[in-house]
Amino acid sequence: MRRKKPKSKEAPVQKAIKQYLELRGCRVLRTNAGKSFIRNPAGEITRAVQMAPTGTADLNGCLPWGQFFALEIKAPGNEPTEAQWDYLREIAAIGGHAGWADSIEAAEKFFDKGKAKWELR
Repeated sequence: MRRKKPKSKEAPVQKAIKQYLELRGCRVLRTNAGKSFIRNPAGEITRAVQMAPTGTADLNGCLPWGQFFALEIKAPGNEPTEAQWDYLREIAAIGGHAGWADSIEAAEKFFDKGKAKWELR
C-alpha cells in the first residue's frame, strides 16, 4: 500500500500567487518539472514520464505588457535549487522576467519590478 505524500506548504502559496498574477492580467501556466512515475495496482512502477526539464520554474507565462516570465515558487523560508537558479538566469539572459517568490508580497514586488523595467525600455 502506498503512503500518501504530506501536503506541500508550497501549494497554497503557489495557488495564491497564480491567482494574484491572473488578477493583474497575466497569462499563467503551472508547470510540473522532473519525473512522474506510473504505478500498477500493486504499486510497482511501470513507467516514468518526464515532465518539464528539472529546474523549470513553477509558473511561466506572459505579463500583460507582452513579456515572458518565469517565477519559481517556494514554501516560506526556502530558496530555489541550483537547477532552478540556472533556469531563472537563462530566462533573464534572453530578455524574460525571472524571479522567485515565497509570498504574495514577493510576487507583488516581482510584478512591479518587471513592469518598471519594461516601461524604461
